[in-house]
Amino acid sequence: MSEASKIIGNKKGRYLGKVLLKNLPKKFIQNIKNIEINKPTLPILAEDGIYIVMVCERNPKLNQEFALKDIIRNNIKARSTNILKERYLLDLNRKALIDIRMQ
Repeated sequence: MSEASKIIGNKKGRYLGKVLLKNLPKKFIQNIKNIEINKPTLPILAEDGIYIVMVCERNPKLNQEFALKDIIRNNIKARSTNILKERYLLDLNRKALIDIRMQ
């Protein structure tokens, strides 16, 4: 595939690396799920262009490991974001000036 892109002159074609199938757009998942390894997909029409994708290898065990790492990473981010949010709200409460005037 990269040889063809060198001949044709595609500057945007590149190797994406190892990617979880669930992280791709639905159009890509539908086309990639059942293709053979090292065979390009039919053109995939997207809002920002036309894509042709090729799967170089599949590793279900590795895919599960990436998924687990992704879930853990997201949980840690959510916790740290929640902690920062709570701190920020506490700081706002401490700094708040409540002015009540009765006439």
